[in-house]
Amino acid sequence: MNNIGKYFFLIVFLVGNLYSLSSVTNYSWPIYPFTSQHQINGTFGECRSKTVNGVLIQRHHFHTGIDIAGSEGTEVKPTLSGKVSFIPDARDYIQTKTIVGDLTYYFEYHHLKNIPSTLVAGSSITERVTTLGYINDQKHLHYVHGGSGVTVRNPLIYLHPYIDEKDPVFSLNAVNVIEDIDATADDNYLICPYYTLQAGVKVDIIVYAHDEIQSFGENMGLYGFWLVIYDPSGTGLPAKSRFFKYWEGNYRPNPMLIYVPGSNTSNYIYNLSNNETTNSNWNTSNLSEGTYTITVYAYDIYETEESFGQVTIYCTEVSAYTTRYLSASAAESDYNYKEGEPNDNK
Repeated sequence: MNNIGKYFFLIVFLVGNLYSLSSVTNYSWPIYPFTSQHQINGTFGECRSKTVNGVLIQRHHFHTGIDIAGSEGTEVKPTLSGKVSFIPDARDYIQTKTIVGDLTYYFEYHHLKNIPSTLVAGSSITERVTTLGYINDQKHLHYVHGGSGVTVRNPLIYLHPYIDEKDPVFSLNAVNVIEDIDATADDNYLICPYYTLQAGVKVDIIVYAHDEIQSFGENMGLYGFWLVIYDPSGTGLPAKSRFFKYWEGNYRPNPMLIYVPGSNTSNYIYNLSNNETTNSNWNTSNLSEGTYTITVYAYDIYETEESFGQVTIYCTEVSAYTTRYLSASAAESDYNYKEGEPNDNK
């Protein structure tokens, strides 16, 4: 895919999000200064862990908002005027709603303390004026555009100003082909990449990638991927895409299908073969023999980056082989040579 093609999909991603929101296209930040960008500690769509019955499940759920860094006691204000929709008995977060025309938008502000006692369901709130509460000892505001049971969207598309100054980052050996695994695989599942395949094997294509926003070393989740596999003649097979635009109503994808075992809040390994709710794979049956190039484009809000890998498929039984496996970021390459010859004896 050329540059025009990959940026076309980025434009579709952004326009689709803005169109889905209709009347509201941007809003201010919920902490002061309201018209300045703040540090992000967690992004929309990252996998999150949870301890259930004493067992830590690394890929338990999706992060449905963003984490905005702030010291304990930082005052939190509404990003849009509206009314309080809900405050739990623990009074540690607040849900608000804003009505624009015939549309209702919900927002949630989590990890709060000292929510004013005057705020109750139905109270009017004013953008940048009403105090919703103060960041607690979690030292970040978990900010959700949406809420439990309603549509959630990526707030970074609408918070203004926001500039993502860094490209997505692929880890070395970024693109790998592994045995097809399902969503029930244990978090300790051992990933063993294929360098060569026997035709007919069902495999998953996984990618090690993350986002940096304003400084090197940040480790955030990404929002989209575009996968193209080229056969030995250079012809592209049907492409596949995945974009975390928004999740409608109470629909949420299965994180165990999107993220591979080994993924956690600082290590993002994406399965590009699966669908959001069902297990799938790259079925190599009926493919011609030769080297296939797997090209992946990763997207953050504004930028795209490319990485690729290669795998050789044999139509005869293989006991030894000659192949080169290439996995690289746009700037770095790692070559792994294995020598031998295909064995035609069955």
